[in-house]
Amino acid sequence: MSKHIMPIAAACLATLGLSPAQAADAVVGIAYQGLSRPINVSAQEGAREAAAEVGIELRETDAADRNDKQLNDVQDLLAQQVEGLLVLPTDSGTGTAYVPMAEEAGVPIVGVMTPFGVPDPANPLNTYPGLAAYVAWDDVDAGSTIGKKIGEDYAELGRPVTIGVLEGKSGFVSVELRQRGFLDALDASGTAYEIVVAQPGDWTQDKGEAVCQNMAAAFPDLDAIFSMSDEMSVGCARALEDHPIKLYSVGGSAKGIELLGNGEIVATACIKPSMVGYEAVKTMRRVLDGDAEVMGKTILLPTPLVTIENIDDCVPEW
Repeated sequence: MSKHIMPIAAACLATLGLSPAQAADAVVGIAYQGLSRPINVSAQEGAREAAAEVGIELRETDAADRNDKQLNDVQDLLAQQVEGLLVLPTDSGTGTAYVPMAEEAGVPIVGVMTPFGVPDPANPLNTYPGLAAYVAWDDVDAGSTIGKKIGEDYAELGRPVTIGVLEGKSGFVSVELRQRGFLDALDASGTAYEIVVAQPGDWTQDKGEAVCQNMAAAFPDLDAIFSMSDEMSVGCARALEDHPIKLYSVGGSAKGIELLGNGEIVATACIKPSMVGYEAVKTMRRVLDGDAEVMGKTILLPTPLVTIENIDDCVPEW
């Protein structure tokens, strides 16, 4: 081989923004649930950044939030003989069908953001059988973050703090996990509390507004509402404009941070989807390299508390 080959190759890679160590040596498929939503686009950006760092070529698909489309996407990626498969499932139930398909093809599959299957009530963070790994933000931690904050804020109230819970859509695993973390943290805080009402807002602004209107009308003496997402909090904040009820949220989205800056919510838990996408690709690299330490593990990223005092610590990604 000519001594000039390597310098020329390095120059070509530099032109592409890559170093020789970053040249792709593995092809990995990544099946997104829906790239019309900013939260998934942020995850995509993180995944692409990590892929460039660890030498992975990503082949991407977009299911547009359709179960049937994602099934076809997964089948197509496996037919292309990818060496690994990352999946952000359109829902927890249909995601389980991809595991035996990947196993039959001899391709390791890593779940991303949305859990596969129904969690074990005794240990909801167990990785679904057959997944090489699972990477997500920590929904239990998100609920716990807000439960601890409410416990602190109302510790000197002198009576049980009355709380309404604006849940996400029924059947979503994240609803159960955020509720679990929320209640456990409230219990641990030692602050007396009463959950007066809990209703689903289906993750939408309109439903969040309607539910909070009903809560405020039926329970005008509520102290606080825990909203499980910033998107619902936008509608809920509109409903609470003429009420003294304090609103707490989860997300750290652009809309949520705007609400926080305007004083319409007290606090939120900061979710960074780009970090999830980034860590998912890094984890796949470790799986492909045979790193036993990561195999079968659930890797959860923290969701730190954000208030007006540290609002700059949560730069919105979605």
